Amino acid sequence: YRDFHYDKERGILYVYLQNGEYLTLDGEKVEIWPNGANGIYFARNRSVEPLKYIPPEERPKIEILGQIEELKGDGDLFVQGVCNRTNYDPNAELSIQQQRDLTALYYYSVPFGDYLATIPILSLVGEKGSTKTFALRLFGRLLYGKGFDVSSVDAGVSGERDFIAALANWGFIALDNVDSPVPWLEDALAKVATRGVYRMRKLYTNAEEVEVPIRSFVALNSRDPHFRRDDVADRLLIVKTTRPNSFIPEAVLLEAVTKHRDIIFSEYIDGLNKIVKALKGVNLAEIATPHRLADWVAFAQIAAEALGFDVESVKEALEKLDEVRANFAVETDSFYLILKGWVKTKNVGEWLTSTALFKELEKFAQEVGLALYVRNPISLGRKLQNLKAELSHLLRMEAKYDAHDKKWLYRFPKPDNPPEGGDNDSKGKDGSKGGEDTPTEYEEIPLSDGSIAYVPKKLIELKKQKEEGAKENIEKDTFLEELRPKSDLEEVFPP
Repeated sequence: YRDFHYDKERGILYVYLQNGEYLTLDGEKVEIWPNGANGIYFARNRSVEPLKYIPPEERPKIEILGQIEELKGDGDLFVQGVCNRTNYDPNAELSIQQQRDLTALYYYSVPFGDYLATIPILSLVGEKGSTKTFALRLFGRLLYGKGFDVSSVDAGVSGERDFIAALANWGFIALDNVDSPVPWLEDALAKVATRGVYRMRKLYTNAEEVEVPIRSFVALNSRDPHFRRDDVADRLLIVKTTRPNSFIPEAVLLEAVTKHRDIIFSEYIDGLNKIVKALKGVNLAEIATPHRLADWVAFAQIAAEALGFDVESVKEALEKLDEVRANFAVETDSFYLILKGWVKTKNVGEWLTSTALFKELEKFAQEVGLALYVRNPISLGRKLQNLKAELSHLLRMEAKYDAHDKKWLYRFPKPDNPPEGGDNDSKGKDGSKGGEDTPTEYEEIPLSDGSIAYVPKKLIELKKQKEEGAKENIEKDTFLEELRPKSDLEEVFPP
C-alpha cells in the first residue's frame, strides 16, 4: 500500500508513518505496528518526511496564526491549521463556513481513496494572490513534509506521463495555476474522479502492459479555468477564493504546519478515527442521493456528523454545489448565453424539436449580431443532451422522447415565468441571489421588427473580448509586416 489503506470488511484504517511503522485506527483506539505486521506492508516514499502520532494526553497546546477573521479559533487544530487559513470568497454561492467545511471533508476523505468509488476534484478558483496555491501546499506539507510542493502542468505528452507517475507515487497531488488549455487534462481528471486505471506499455517491451490503478486525490487551482467539459465540471468541488486585505509572509504561515506538524497530524488522525467509527456497518451504496458523486456525498454527510460539523449546513452546501457546478460548466459558453437570451426574449414555452430550436436560435443570434457556433440541428441535439442536467437546473429545460416520431423534444418556461435562482451575481435587498429576470443581468438590444432582445451581458463581454483580440492580432501582423525586410521586387512593385 501507499500512505493509507482502509479495510472496509474489518472497519480499520491503516496510516503509514513513513518511518517503518504504521497506525491502525479501529474507531476506538490508535495503535502503532511495525511495517509488514499483520500482512500490512507500505511502500516507502523517500521524498516524504516521517510522521509521529502524539496521544491526546501528551499533546501540547499551540496557537495557529493566520486564520481568517470569520473562522478564527473554529474547529480542531487540523481545521484551524489547514482549512481556516484560506481566504474564501464571501460573495460565492456557498458561505465561508460551508466552503471551509467542504474543504475539510475533502481532506478527511483522502485516506479513504481505495474505498470511495467516486471522488471530487477539489478546484480552488480565484484571482491572483487569493491564497489558492498556499491552501493546497498546506495540506500537502502536513502529509508529506517539506518535500511536497504543488506541481505545474505541462501540456505536452511528457506532462501526461509525469502526471501518471505522480499518481503511482503520491496519495495527494496538487496542480498549480491550471490557466491554459491542456489537451490531456480533462480526460485525466474524469479518470481520477471515477477511479479508473491507466494502462501503459512496459519499458523495453513491445507488447507487455502495466496498469496504474488510480487511488490518488487530485486538487488544482486556477484563475481562468479551461477544464469545463460537462462530465468534468459535474465532478468538481469548487471553492472560490479572493485576495486578502493584508498579506503575511507564506514562510511564517507554513511554519505552523512544519514546526507543529506532528501535533496537527495527530489531531487529523483523531478526526479520521471518529469517521472510521461512524462508517462501521454502513454501506455507502445503500445511501441514495441525487448527486453524481454519490459515494463521496454520502461519505461527507457521515463524516460531517462524526466530526461535529453543522450537518444541515453541509447538506445545504452539497445541494448548492449542483448550481455552482452547472454555472461553472456554462458561464463562458456563448451557446448557453445565446440560448439564455432567447429563452428570456423569444421563447413561448412550446415543445420544440432540435431542428425547430436550431432555427429559432440561429435567427435570434443573427438579429442580435452574434455567431451561433453550433453548426446544425444534430450538433444542437447532442449539445442539449450533454448539458441536460445544467440546462434543467439553470433554465428549467424539460426534455422528452417522442416514440412515435422518434425525436427528442425540448421546452423552456415562458419569459413571464422565469426560473428562480440562476447564475447572475446581483443580490436582492435581503442579500439573497437574484433571479434570472434581474434587469442588470441583460442588455436591451432593439431589433428590426421593433421588439427588444434581452442579451446576457456576459455574452456581450465575450463578443467584445473576441473583437479586441482579433484587432490586436491584426495590429500585430501589420506591425510585423512593416518590420519585415522587403525584397527588391517588393520595393519596385509594392502590394
